[in-house]
Amino acid sequence: MMRGRRQMAMFGLIVGIGAGLVAPGPAPAADPFQEIDRRFQEKQQQGADALRGLHEEYRAKRQTMEAQWTQREREIEAKWEQTKQAIERKWDQAIRSTPKVTDFGIARITASSKTQTGVVLGTPSYMSPEQLAGGKVDGRSDSFSLGVVLFELLTGEKPFQDDSIATLLFQIANQPHQSPTKIRPDLPASFQAVIDRALQKDVRVRYQRGNEMAQDLRGCLQGA
Repeated sequence: MMRGRRQMAMFGLIVGIGAGLVAPGPAPAADPFQEIDRRFQEKQQQGADALRGLHEEYRAKRQTMEAQWTQREREIEAKWEQTKQAIERKWDQAIRSTPKVTDFGIARITASSKTQTGVVLGTPSYMSPEQLAGGKVDGRSDSFSLGVVLFELLTGEKPFQDDSIATLLFQIANQPHQSPTKIRPDLPASFQAVIDRALQKDVRVRYQRGNEMAQDLRGCLQGA
């Protein structure tokens, strides 16, 4: 009889914890089986029908717990699915809407050797002379690169061009750039002045700050 009572007590404890009969958390000072034992003894004195009623009570609570847990699992799965779909939609939108710049400039330049030592990495056509020489670079080097971009935007061509990377690097480091008006005769002289200053080999003559170049460009647009 004691064995059956302890089994019923254990079952009641498990169900009771989930149903709120025994509060979860730190172990209580009293024996957690006492409440179950007390109820079991009480129903036992009342007879078999009372014991069956206690059993049905616990079984109903267990079924309620299982149903609630199943519903909770479904809610969690549904929430996760919604979150995953939202992330996938945002990712797809980001991929479709983000501009992508693909630079194959270095790939189009043929050289005598595919593997070379001591080659400065980067896109040579947009590099400043001091950058090619491995010297110290600062914002004035960016002014040179921006001058190359401006030249290309206004003429459709680069100021320095050659299929040989060695010749291209030599041009950038030593030779003056071609005049943009030779390619586009209708180009205002103010734009050529900006390009000429930006593409100076001597960094001391070049634009010293980006806002100086921006100010000259605004003047070009106002006078155009």
